[in-house]
Amino acid sequence: MRLWGAHGQKLLETAHICVLGSGPTASETLKNLVLPNIGEFTIIDDAVVGESDLGNNFFVDEDSLGKPRAEVVKTWLLEMNPEVRGNHIVKKTSELLNDLSFFDKFELVILCGQSEEVNRKICAHRYEHLQASMVLQSYGLLGRMRTVLREHLVIESHPDNDRYDLYIHPAQWPAFPQLQQYCEEFDLDSKEMSDEAHAHVPYLVVLVQHMKKWMKEHNGQPPLNYEQNKQFKELIRQASRNINEEENFQEAVDYAHRAYQKPQVDHLVAQVFSDAKAAVLTKASRAFWLIAHAVNQFVQHEGHGFLPVSPALPDMHSTTANYIKLKEIFKAKFDEDVGVVERYVQQQLQALQLPLDSIARSEIEHFVRHVRQVRCVRTSALDSEYEPQDADAAEELNEIFNEEEYEEGDESDPSFVKVPNPKSPHWYMALRCAEAFHTKHGRYPGTPLKCDVESDAAELLTIGEELYPRLHLQASPDADVAAEITRHGATEIHNTAAFMGGVAAQEALKIIMKQYIPLNSTLVFNGIHGACYTFKI
Repeated sequence: MRLWGAHGQKLLETAHICVLGSGPTASETLKNLVLPNIGEFTIIDDAVVGESDLGNNFFVDEDSLGKPRAEVVKTWLLEMNPEVRGNHIVKKTSELLNDLSFFDKFELVILCGQSEEVNRKICAHRYEHLQASMVLQSYGLLGRMRTVLREHLVIESHPDNDRYDLYIHPAQWPAFPQLQQYCEEFDLDSKEMSDEAHAHVPYLVVLVQHMKKWMKEHNGQPPLNYEQNKQFKELIRQASRNINEEENFQEAVDYAHRAYQKPQVDHLVAQVFSDAKAAVLTKASRAFWLIAHAVNQFVQHEGHGFLPVSPALPDMHSTTANYIKLKEIFKAKFDEDVGVVERYVQQQLQALQLPLDSIARSEIEHFVRHVRQVRCVRTSALDSEYEPQDADAAEELNEIFNEEEYEEGDESDPSFVKVPNPKSPHWYMALRCAEAFHTKHGRYPGTPLKCDVESDAAELLTIGEELYPRLHLQASPDADVAAEITRHGATEIHNTAAFMGGVAAQEALKIIMKQYIPLNSTLVFNGIHGACYTFKI
């Protein structure tokens, strides 16, 4: 709840997800979603519990041998959280491809260890309908995850950097006269003000008053360079009665940049405003884009280039009364700005002949409150990975291939042992080659136990030699990687499955609750060398 709030929890508890597969990777992913209280899940798989499952899946037991694995896993998962609703369907996932509309009711579909055909067809259908999918695979000590999001809209991205906009830059003063009036209520130069009161004036007021003094002495200009910034901070220090004891003046010095650095619309937020979906609205436009268009109208007109006032204030050294009054002023201005944005939204709804109440004020208020965090994430379609690529599409992988390698240890030391560690894209491509091998032969390289391992590894290399140039990769397949992939034989090892299930559940939570930024677009886990890589493909 601290991470995503009550509204995020509500989205989680009303979500219905579908997981194809019931092996350890699927089980671990679901476990990490059942515990925080996912609303409902459906498992689809035709496998029955065998002896091999007893060694790698905590959600089956000996009494389950011969039973449908999807049903057994569902039962044990529900024991962990009886508030969750669970379903199972005993059916080959390939049999569902005749009616892909079956998957339209799910907020998210997670495909665990499925064939290329199943992955491509289901993901393509959901991509077309702006629905989220995730492809997940554990393969021996390796793992792969791919998010497939045609248009994922995030209002609360929870950025790490400071997003406070206190509206105290001189260019913002005219738009927020209520704040200026509040700042003028304090006479910091008055000797009648007690030391205690002086030490509890919010630093925001300190900055505004001293910025006005600075500008009177500098032709109406705020600090314009590094040297002037230092002088402005020194002006605040000198105004303190005791800089070592007055925490509010210390805060004013620390956060002086909020007064002299002109706030800018973040480039990622600007991308949302300039997006074609926000520029050209239709009856089919999602509420996100209608509100984004309205906020952009506010920025261009009432805001004079600035975003609406945010009600979020940082903690500051102040009396309770002073801080509460400040919060009330910001909240009142925020409500006023929301009203302006709401009018723009209603104008657009009216122009599109849509009901004026089709977008609630609460939805507009939520967007405006977090407007400095809004993002639009678009990944490529899964199908695009299987079609011939141009050089630009392979640029990120080629950059990694071209990086220099560094070996830890002293090669001149007689005890030094060089451990082969192929570059990360090789592992991704090896999993792709294994998938192509399965499409061709109906089995993975290295399976069954009595197969010709050397022959399978050689064919895997041959597949790679055809696939690498097709994707414009400036490298050749790695023989060590092909041998390792064949040795794994597509087994799902529990520790790898547990790791991948944790990563997948984290991304699933982001997607379901539309908070934080989901991966764009591929993650490869290399348990052999203890490394994790992400690529945008």
